[in-house]
Amino acid sequence: MTRAWESTAILAFVVALWSGYGLLQSDNGNSPQLQGLPAQTSIHLGSLDPGATLSETLFLRNGSQSTLQISTIRTSCGCSEATATTDSVLPGQLLTIKCAFDIGRRRGQFSTSILIDYKVSDRVPQQRSSILVSADIEDDYAFQPHGAIAFSSHSKQRKVLRIESLIGTDAPTILRCEPRNTWIKAAVHPSNPNLLTIEFDPSDWPGTPSHSGVTVVTDNTRQPTAELPVEILHN
Repeated sequence: MTRAWESTAILAFVVALWSGYGLLQSDNGNSPQLQGLPAQTSIHLGSLDPGATLSETLFLRNGSQSTLQISTIRTSCGCSEATATTDSVLPGQLLTIKCAFDIGRRRGQFSTSILIDYKVSDRVPQQRSSILVSADIEDDYAFQPHGAIAFSSHSKQRKVLRIESLIGTDAPTILRCEPRNTWIKAAVHPSNPNLLTIEFDPSDWPGTPSHSGVTVVTDNTRQPTAELPVEILHN
């Protein structure tokens, strides 16, 4: 079941991650040491609203027979934060990680990684545990007809698109359109703010590039902008 969460809500829930008992060789190659944390695991947060802010508590079990020492915890992007409640974890106990995620203006697939560097023993190298966190971001609206906007490179053309709500409310108002290149023209329809027109004139086009786009600015506060890709077909 798809969950739609308010963008202002702070969500907290617990995900328990259990490690296996994989063997790591010590530096002399003779005395095996048990791996403390799973090398890699993943969490999918489901479907989220644009602009959602979430708080998470994650648990990782120390699967070794030694006290685990946390060196550093960091994330792969500025959209997330992660901190450990302690810098050492006894054998068989849980490492608690407090996380926060800010979806911001991201659309489609959201993903970030939590990287945990730690040591099980002074006799083995520092290890890393990686948690991939992902989510699907639901759009508030879409443009019809759906799909890439394509123009033939040999003739002047004009396309009209309509903005439609995907959440059961009135369609957003299109405030303005910002083409990426000067050889693409885009404007809000003069009599209907739910329509926009995109035009291509090959006499304005230098021949390259074949990809462009239009940024559409709307009055939707959770999803104020949308990117529409434009492609020029050499046919």
